[in-house]
Amino acid sequence: MNKDQKKPWLRQSGESPLAYDWFQKYLFMGPSRTMRRVVIESDIRSSYINQLRVWSKKHPWRERAQAYDDYLAIKKLEEYEKSYLEGKS
Repeated sequence: MNKDQKKPWLRQSGESPLAYDWFQKYLFMGPSRTMRRVVIESDIRSSYINQLRVWSKKHPWRERAQAYDDYLAIKKLEEYEKSYLEGKS
């Protein structure tokens, strides 16, 4: 991803603040995230999962969350390499 590209885990064009807020709840659950877990941990009516699914499909949450997970993995690897190389000198 070059610097001109918007990071997919940031709020997307046409995504409402409310939808983005729920996406963040989903995103920050980490790789074991699920819509059901968002509902349970947010202590909201289980029927609200339908609205989350609408937003998830409209603003590809799964793909965006995976991009974020990949980004974090790269950052961790960079930190590890830096630490390793500093220890070598």
